[in-house]
Amino acid sequence: MLNSVKLTFNSPRSEIMKIFTDPFRLSGIISHFVILQVYDTASETFVSPGKVTLEKLPNYYKVLYVFGTPDTGIRTLLGTLKGPEIIMGGVEYKGKDVDNTFELTMQFLSQELSNKTVITINANLIYNPSLKHKIFGKEIRELKKEFDFPNHIIKDHIVPYLNLTFKLEETLYEEEKGEEES
Repeated sequence: MLNSVKLTFNSPRSEIMKIFTDPFRLSGIISHFVILQVYDTASETFVSPGKVTLEKLPNYYKVLYVFGTPDTGIRTLLGTLKGPEIIMGGVEYKGKDVDNTFELTMQFLSQELSNKTVITINANLIYNPSLKHKIFGKEIRELKKEFDFPNHIIKDHIVPYLNLTFKLEETLYEEEKGEEES
């Protein structure tokens, strides 16, 4: 499922993009993944952020994906997250669980037009629960197509935060452009 939104702000592009280039801040805004450890290239292992031997944090993380609410029940999956990776016009994050049942891709693109900043957010989810998950009822409701997880993280987490922080001028949603096969 691919969802996309274009947001227009009367704020500097650099200020808005600081949010999307900081995975720790982004983790707090989205609240569906928690960074547990960072990959230390010197020791070639995941370590606590305070034990990284490099001057800057790498862009590969061990994370805990969190789904549900206290009312519906909380489900967690261990996984990894890569990003921010620099791409044309912005940054990209890619995450997946250790069992490879889901893969999430998020892109944050920016451009300045006539003293305004336009941010495009693309989110895509591929969910392939195993037969074992289906038989034993271990599927995650929030990852099923009906729930539309990419739409949820954009509309219910990212857009409200950006609106409170920068005051949106215009929002244009382009929902679900189709399901990508893996």
